[in-house]
Amino acid sequence: MSRFLSFAIIFSFIIGCERGEPENVSFSDEIKPILNRSCAPCHNAARPQGNIDLSSYDALMESRYYSRRDPIVIPEDPQNSRLYIVVTTRREGLRMPPEDSDLRRVSDRNAEKIRVWIEEGAKDN
Repeated sequence: MSRFLSFAIIFSFIIGCERGEPENVSFSDEIKPILNRSCAPCHNAARPQGNIDLSSYDALMESRYYSRRDPIVIPEDPQNSRLYIVVTTRREGLRMPPEDSDLRRVSDRNAEKIRVWIEEGAKDN
């Protein structure tokens, strides 16, 4: 094995460990509690603000942003998934939950879980 290939393998391993990305993020164990705490009080079956219901996996996957055709979660594409965009943007008019809300904002750590979950295919697991 060449020295370059050995270096590349070791470097890739080190970078992967430093990023600390969670793998196999569970919807029911990790994502649902985040949504219940920060989103579902306003986006639920009884009160789906913006036509967005985050009360269950099926409702989440069927929700469309303000009746647009695009789903709020696009499996394997967090950068274009509205759910990920609104919990990570720094634009106050777009950020959810709103600053004047009593709800707790999604932490960077939990936003990363959402990103990885979407990237992994947004599975109901």
